[in-house]
Amino acid sequence: MRINMLLAALGLLAGTAHAATINVPGDYPTIQDAVDVAVNGDHVVVAPGTWTGTGDSVVDLLGKSIQVSSSDGAAVTFIDGQDQRRGVHCSGGETSGTVLKGFTITNGLAIDALSEGGGIRVAAGASPSIVDCTIVGNKAWRGPGLMLHGTAIVTGCQVLFNQTHDNTSPNGYGGGIYCLADAVITECDISENGSYWGAGMTLQDCDAQVTDCTMSGNSAVQGGAVYVRNQSPGFFGCSLHGNMAEYGGAVYMFTDSSPTFAGCSMHDNVSAGFAGAVAAYLTGPAIFDNCTIRNNLAGGSGGGFWIYLSQSTMEIVNCTIVSNTAGGTGGAVYSDLGDATLAGSLVCDNSLDQLTGPWVDGGGNTITETCVSGACCDGADCTVLTQFECDAIPGSTWLGDGSTCDGCLAPNAGACCLQEGLRGASCIITDPVSCEGLGGDWQGS
Repeated sequence: MRINMLLAALGLLAGTAHAATINVPGDYPTIQDAVDVAVNGDHVVVAPGTWTGTGDSVVDLLGKSIQVSSSDGAAVTFIDGQDQRRGVHCSGGETSGTVLKGFTITNGLAIDALSEGGGIRVAAGASPSIVDCTIVGNKAWRGPGLMLHGTAIVTGCQVLFNQTHDNTSPNGYGGGIYCLADAVITECDISENGSYWGAGMTLQDCDAQVTDCTMSGNSAVQGGAVYVRNQSPGFFGCSLHGNMAEYGGAVYMFTDSSPTFAGCSMHDNVSAGFAGAVAAYLTGPAIFDNCTIRNNLAGGSGGGFWIYLSQSTMEIVNCTIVSNTAGGTGGAVYSDLGDATLAGSLVCDNSLDQLTGPWVDGGGNTITETCVSGACCDGADCTVLTQFECDAIPGSTWLGDGSTCDGCLAPNAGACCLQEGLRGASCIITDPVSCEGLGGDWQGS
């Protein structure tokens, strides 16, 4: 009995020992020194400053399930590779309990044979959480910002101004993020990165889930914001705007890729060649659901979509494809030997042409040369707008082609009893704001 109690006490002591807080520089002079002595469950807290290191990485988390965080946030706490070494390495074995939080990781340079992950490299078998970090100004051939072999969770990060060694060389992949695993990427700003393939993000053989992310100002040869090859990643509620590429200003999909884009916006992207927004070449059954594709520009065909030799039908459902421009043909959609099914979508004001090539009418589409306009009722306010402009205003109601603002009274109309002496004890039908302006008592709709 006494032996069992002793063993239990030792176990309790061991458990509490695994929850130490290690301060840098209070307890150890560098982040790596603190990580070296930390055990699973420990929390390394790093004070503001610029932290450098030696060897191939400033910090190697050594497969430990520990939390490494800044005390005062990324704006004042820097992991600096000094253009000599990688910023952070998760070398294998890190778990969901491994957390890197609140650092700016900058001037990282990948110097290993594969030249991967100038800012952060996550090895196969590692699955850390990377939270509220700014990953900026790093360099490598593959994933200059982040190289993800493992199933990392990346949340609330800024991935900015990362570049491959030569953005015109096909050796350069994923300027911001190169993903080879089923990562989860949420609420990140992935902007102003450069590479040959997928300047914002390259997803190859991975089913990553990308949610509520912004990708802007990225520049590539193929896939300004995103390059997808194989597998079926998902993009949900993302904004891809102001990106540039030779082919696929926003997205380039290749070889059996079948991603889903839901609730995404792709606007003001530019391609010098084909596909102002989306290029699909030899792809699988990709899905675009409730997306807005507008104001994209292609020097060649396909201002909005360019679909070529696809292996199965692409589904474009409940989408708005407006005001895209192609120097060739297919302002909205250009399809050669690849088919697209279009359903419940608005297609208008694209040039040259709206739809070119084979496509399947799934019903419920509105396809016109110019976008029709009508009254957009927004509470007590009304403006004559196109349907897609009105739909972009939360809570608004579009009254249809040719409608006027007189009709906007209908959703909010009700009895307004006017005061004595103004117009007599009378009642008119109006909206609540107008009734209040008249000094009346609105009785409801």
